[in-house]
Amino acid sequence: MTSLADFTAAALYNNQTRQAAESAQSLLHMLLEHVPEGITIAGEPPDFPIVATSRVAQELLGKPSKTILGLSSGNYIQSYGLFLADGATRPTLEQIPLYRATRYGETVSNEEWVIERFDGSRITALVQAVPLRDAQRQIIGAINCWRDITERKQAEKALRESETRFRLMVESAKEYAIFTLDLNGMITSWNSGAERLLGYQEAEILGRDGRIIFTPEDNARGKADQEKQIALAQGQAENERWHVRKDGSRFWGSGLVMPLQTEVGTTQGFIKIMQDRTKHRQADERLRLLYDTTSDLLATEQPLALMHNLFSKLAAQLELDDYYQYMVEEKDNQQMLHLSSYAGISEEVAQAIAWIEFGQYLCGLVAQARRQIVLNQAQIATHPNAQSICSLGITAYAGQPLIVQGRLLGTLSFASRTRTNFTPEEIDLLQSTCDQMAIALERANLNASLQQQAEQLIQVNRIKDEFLAVLSHELRSPLNPILGWTKLLQSGKLDAAKTAQALATIERNAKLQTELIEDLLDVSRILQGKLSLNIRQVNLAMTVEAALETVSLAAQAKAIEIQTTFDAQVGVLGDSSRLQQIVWNLVSNAVKFTPPGGRVAVRLTRVGNQAQITVTDTGKGIDPEFLPYVFEYFRQEDGATTRQFGGLGLGLAIVRHLVELHGGSVAADSLGEGQGATFTVKLPISDKKGQENPEQRLTSPSTTDRPLLGMRVLVVDDEPDMRDVIAFSLEQSGAEVMTVASAAAALVALAQFQPDILLSDIGMPGMDGYMLLRQVRTLSPEEGGQVPAIALTAYAAEVEQQQALQAGFQRHLAKPVEPDILVKEIVKLLSNRQRT
Repeated sequence: MTSLADFTAAALYNNQTRQAAESAQSLLHMLLEHVPEGITIAGEPPDFPIVATSRVAQELLGKPSKTILGLSSGNYIQSYGLFLADGATRPTLEQIPLYRATRYGETVSNEEWVIERFDGSRITALVQAVPLRDAQRQIIGAINCWRDITERKQAEKALRESETRFRLMVESAKEYAIFTLDLNGMITSWNSGAERLLGYQEAEILGRDGRIIFTPEDNARGKADQEKQIALAQGQAENERWHVRKDGSRFWGSGLVMPLQTEVGTTQGFIKIMQDRTKHRQADERLRLLYDTTSDLLATEQPLALMHNLFSKLAAQLELDDYYQYMVEEKDNQQMLHLSSYAGISEEVAQAIAWIEFGQYLCGLVAQARRQIVLNQAQIATHPNAQSICSLGITAYAGQPLIVQGRLLGTLSFASRTRTNFTPEEIDLLQSTCDQMAIALERANLNASLQQQAEQLIQVNRIKDEFLAVLSHELRSPLNPILGWTKLLQSGKLDAAKTAQALATIERNAKLQTELIEDLLDVSRILQGKLSLNIRQVNLAMTVEAALETVSLAAQAKAIEIQTTFDAQVGVLGDSSRLQQIVWNLVSNAVKFTPPGGRVAVRLTRVGNQAQITVTDTGKGIDPEFLPYVFEYFRQEDGATTRQFGGLGLGLAIVRHLVELHGGSVAADSLGEGQGATFTVKLPISDKKGQENPEQRLTSPSTTDRPLLGMRVLVVDDEPDMRDVIAFSLEQSGAEVMTVASAAAALVALAQFQPDILLSDIGMPGMDGYMLLRQVRTLSPEEGGQVPAIALTAYAAEVEQQQALQAGFQRHLAKPVEPDILVKEIVKLLSNRQRT
């Protein structure tokens, strides 16, 4: 700029030699034509007119040189279209650089001016102005040099606007901490989100090392430098880790680090964007904990055994100190809560709260209300049920009921001594954990129940197999002497004494088989719920005596003394035959299990409003382990092939059921093997004195030798042996008997034979006994339609008895039946018919 001024001055003032002047003018013209900047030159005072302009000046102003040359300094403003740097304010004359240079000799450097061009467009120019002086340092003009910086200003403006927008964006992103670092890791900017998240104000954090927000552990591992290295290598570095706030607290931050680069691609620093993800991490940890809990509980059959491990995981995440798990259990005939597992309290405290009632303490209140109860520190201090946990220093409590399908299994409560409350998310986690525990407990209970049922089924099958083996043995055993003596009788080689012995043996074993079958039928009736009682007033002493009569022979054979003590005034409402069956079973059992020479005591007394029958023996006793099962079906203490005592193991089960049908109870007691046993039956006493119906007493057949003399009996049975034995028995009693093998033959014989009574089997081919009687009852009296009929069949269940009576039979007798009983029933039926 100085050399140009000197050159110009020389051109103006070197007039001594015209040749030199012309040369200088030529050089100036060339300079103004080719210089890449706008140049205007002011001439001599006093007006300092524009004497020269560069080509670039003319282009920038949008005006030809002829409109510019000759302008005096007073016209600079309008002719140049000048505005101050703001683009709106017109300058004064004294502010114009060329005026200041010519008038005041001021050198103007790098001033920004806005020039409105001839076409109305505007440019921003960076202006320089210097005065031109002669040898005497007098101002003889000035030169104004200016450069178009419009594009640079527009770029700067765009940058400023971009920076403003970025700053606004950064400041408005309050959920994000956004800050920048230089290449040395020092913090250079800090938004309000960073202030909120990390606790540092911008003024106090700028210029500090960015590692201040890293944990000591991560700083020891060089994590801050690693982030920047990854960002430089890959363009960005993502991370999630714990960070430290100004107050020392920690949060889980998710961050992104990116390098900041200049226009030419060099890195000038880093920008880091972070967000607090602590709640998300805690939620993830809760979900993971719940998943792990569910997996662990599904994999175990003992969920209670996992409680300590589960609590450890929850305690680490939720700052828990105590837990108390109660299960609903029976105590003193009432449901209570039993402390099954706990942590955080002493054994002494645990013993004190081992059993609590519903509604007692907070855990009992949870059970009573069947809902979750959550208390903070303030609520614990005032809650009436929270005094116990308050004394333990508990400051936050959450108790949940363990409920599955509406059934309360227990409660599970958690407590903390360090925090004052639980968040809603934490409460949900505790409730979900307890729900999973309840489901696991129920599943474990179901599995245990299934396993128990499987074991019981195995036991039942084993008992069934043993019973079938015993049944087979017990049914076959009487057949051996029956068949053996029958063969010997058929040989005709037995004398009178042996014949009598043979017949007695056959009779005894046949009765034994009958008893076995009756027991089986009774059990069948009981299991089907079809065993019914013929209730009436019963003198219990007479019933007991009748039962003892049937057992006396067996007792005499073993030299067993039966001692009796009776209260003759004890009466009950009941079925005399079934009551006799109860006593017979108990006394016969006592005789069976008592060794020869032993003693059986039968005592009938009145105890309060109950009749008590006690049967005590000096026999083998009962093993204490078997005592709880002594009244169960098909159970025998000794089911082995080497057992000493026979029987099916049904008698005592039948006794229990018959006693219960009478509204009573039966119990067994024994001091152990070899020490005898005592069975006690208790029955409710009737207010009326017991007077048994004489017809209920077991009476012997009529003393008349031929009670059926003159009576005609038609016997229908498809079994020839049965027809023969019945016909022979009845003929011995004086009856005239006709036997037929089918129902069809019976209908023919009915009209021909005209019997006084009909005996018919039920199960027969073609037409059964029910169908026969229905058809008979359709006949006229003259054709035998009203003939008395007795069903004589092996179908002995209660339902068969009812069907027989409905079909038209007056009596139902179960096979096998003793001849004298059959005769007695025929006589009774015909006698009743004659009276009516």
